[in-house]
Amino acid sequence: MLKNLKIGIRLGLGFGAVLLLLLAIALLAMNRMAVMNDATAYITADAYPKVVIAKDLIRDVVDAPRQMRGMLLTSDEAESERYRKVIEQLRADTNGRIAELTKLVASETGKKMLKQITDRHAALEPAYAQFYGLVRGDRQHAAEFVSKTYVPLNRELIAAVDELTRHQSDKMQKKADEAGATYEETRRLVIAMTAGAALLALTVAAFITLSVTRPLRVAVNAADRLAAGDLTVHIDSHARDEAGLLLAAMKNMIAKLTQVVGDVNGGAQSLASASEEVSATAQALSQSASEQAAGVEETSASLEQMTASISQNTENARVTDGMATQAAREAAEGGEAVKATVAA
Repeated sequence: MLKNLKIGIRLGLGFGAVLLLLLAIALLAMNRMAVMNDATAYITADAYPKVVIAKDLIRDVVDAPRQMRGMLLTSDEAESERYRKVIEQLRADTNGRIAELTKLVASETGKKMLKQITDRHAALEPAYAQFYGLVRGDRQHAAEFVSKTYVPLNRELIAAVDELTRHQSDKMQKKADEAGATYEETRRLVIAMTAGAALLALTVAAFITLSVTRPLRVAVNAADRLAAGDLTVHIDSHARDEAGLLLAAMKNMIAKLTQVVGDVNGGAQSLASASEEVSATAQALSQSASEQAAGVEETSASLEQMTASISQNTENARVTDGMATQAAREAAEGGEAVKATVAA
């Protein structure tokens, strides 16, 4: 099935699978990072501010008795008034921090702890007016009031605030542990998915490379054998991809070349037979020409002999003619001599 797919489609499917795995890794990492970011945001924006406020609240609550003792120990009215202003500032800060906690605390457990804080703070508030009245009238009773009445109520308030602080610290630690576990799990998953993506990429690359290079090697080998004149090359390919189509085309080419070479061989054999017939005819013509040449030579020789005889006859005739002329001249001279003799 896969071998019939085009090479471009194979590459697209391979890279698509790798990209899907990379996308899955990215989505997983983003999701887990969002979880860790939520945990970090909860710690930094929710739990930690509550812990800071609670710690500041404990500091203010612990500092109030110290200021009261300082107020009891001084006899200077101005110094005493300074301590009183510090105490009132601590009270105002405490009320403000409790109001901030009321805005921030949202869980049912936190609200219950906050109610304990507000109740104990409300029980502690009237003690300040009593303390100020005792300081002005009887410092001894004021000191006893601080140690026996105010400090126990203040400790209960500190304990309630400390319980809320531990609760928020525990939630912070739990979120931190969850973030750490999420990190470890995400790291393992990302490593595993990255290794899987790398393995898949190598597998796809090897498959696609082999599916392309093997037919090409077959094609190159067939081309080399054809170049060497070997027409017995056999190509067996049923793939419908580009490489398969190339092999099929080469197979058709080899078949066509074989047919063409066969036709050429047949024509060459016919031409060779015709050449043999032409050669035999030429030989016969050559023999006839040789015989005709011999006849011509004999005729030429006869003609030469005839020419020589004619020449001889001509010469003989010329000699005869000369002799006849001489004889006639001599006869004429003899006749003239006879005529002369007769005349005499």
